[in-house]
Amino acid sequence: ADIRTQLLDKVEYQGDWREQKAAEYPQDLRNEQSATSLRELRKRLAELPADNPRWTKLWHAHYGPRRTDDDLLEIIDIEHETLRTYGFRGSKDGDPEAFLDAYIAELNERWGHQDPTTTRRP
Repeated sequence: ADIRTQLLDKVEYQGDWREQKAAEYPQDLRNEQSATSLRELRKRLAELPADNPRWTKLWHAHYGPRRTDDDLLEIIDIEHETLRTYGFRGSKDGDPEAFLDAYIAELNERWGHQDPTTTRRP
């Protein structure tokens, strides 16, 4: 599966997990708030065209130069934490571009990586 499909699946899974937690802990409204935010994010990410340059930037942030197996495991951890907390500490509007920009920036910052889709060559 391509990176877009992978992310859509992960957002959907995390939203389902938050819904389960909302049923398990109905007194904690943050779970339902997060589930709602994740559902909206999933919907809006799916509407973002596959040729949007952010998908290419995400691919480069994930699989850029010199990624080791340990790097990929850390990326999985960062991704899990990003999705696990999405909308939990305050409602999020599901803006797919803002989400992808922030997530890509976090990954690039972690490895001091510059996005080759925007870096100019001399």
